[in-house]
Amino acid sequence: MSQHTAPTLTDRLSAKSGILFWGFTACLVALNVWRLEAWGLDGFRVYLTHAIMQTTLFDFAWVLAILLVFIHQDARRHQLTYWWILPTFPFMPTLGLLAYFWVRHRKVSSTKS
Repeated sequence: MSQHTAPTLTDRLSAKSGILFWGFTACLVALNVWRLEAWGLDGFRVYLTHAIMQTTLFDFAWVLAILLVFIHQDARRHQLTYWWILPTFPFMPTLGLLAYFWVRHRKVSSTKS
């Protein structure tokens, strides 16, 4: 008799990771295409120097650190690397996280078959 366990949130996220990745990317482009000029050095300076943004970045860094603990555990369990998502954290961590789940899904799917 086989035991059937319910899929975890990580399993469900990784199963839909390609759709989530491309959907997020499309929405990001659609929401920002009309304001590309704000993405220059002045916009970056505002992003890093205003007090509200520094507080938000600090909070966001803690959230990413906590997520990284779970990613580290999951990567060890599935024998994956995850260091390559770290450069996305300062600017677009969602892309890095979704890419990790996409790679995870492909690895887990290939080992099951």
